[in-house]
Amino acid sequence: MLSDITLSSNDFKKLHQYSGDWSGLSEKLFKHPLEASEKIQKFSSIHSKELQEVIECHHEMPDGSGFPRGLDHKRIPLLASIHIVARHFVEELMKVEFNHQKRFEIMDNLYKKFNKGHFKSGLFTIYEFLSMEKPE
Repeated sequence: MLSDITLSSNDFKKLHQYSGDWSGLSEKLFKHPLEASEKIQKFSSIHSKELQEVIECHHEMPDGSGFPRGLDHKRIPLLASIHIVARHFVEELMKVEFNHQKRFEIMDNLYKKFNKGHFKSGLFTIYEFLSMEKPE
């Protein structure tokens, strides 16, 4: 994915070993969303404001616990929010080896985590895609 274009395979592994406590990340890992965005801006054929926002925000979280800027759900744009929810859904599905019977449990957990601001749009899109009933 373009959002991780500045990371080596070792950096990528280190990044995915962390689960919420970003204080131990190296400066390179912590800043990679902004560095990747800078790199993409040089390519006018693919650069857009929306792509820049997705790349810069791809590790942000609705409660403000993400990085690099610690944005909360009120400050993360729609497309970036949808991307974040979709990425988390795929990561959780990978953990259960794409066992689609686990999708209900996965979606329950994602709903608890992402039921705020623009993140709801991402959640509800996945519910619709999976032909699952949305929570009230």
